[in-house]
Amino acid sequence: MSLTKALRTAGRDETVHGFRSTFRDFAAERCPTIPAMVAEMALAHKVGTATEQAYLRSDLRDLRHALMDAWGRFAAPSLSGVAENVTAIRKAEAGEFQRVPSPMEAVRTGKWGKPSAP
Repeated sequence: MSLTKALRTAGRDETVHGFRSTFRDFAAERCPTIPAMVAEMALAHKVGTATEQAYLRSDLRDLRHALMDAWGRFAAPSLSGVAENVTAIRKAEAGEFQRVPSPMEAVRTGKWGKPSAP
């Protein structure tokens, strides 16, 4: 089912363009270290001139993943399964907890690597 059909079925009057526009504003305002090209690629827009497109061989998957993860946490925090300031007590007591940078922290610091120790 398309997003437009899902919105109509739910009796909503929002448009898909509104969601896409909101996402683009979010990317620009909340993820300033993510290049605009990445946000455009996430929206399935063509980026760059024909020459730039010929030389752009990467799909920038890691950057797009961080951007979309940050968007999911912003748009639907209750569905993201991750609370920024909550650690399960049992995991912390068992020493299983490893601090993983949030997507926004990764965007701000430019660190996309493996989880760091607490």
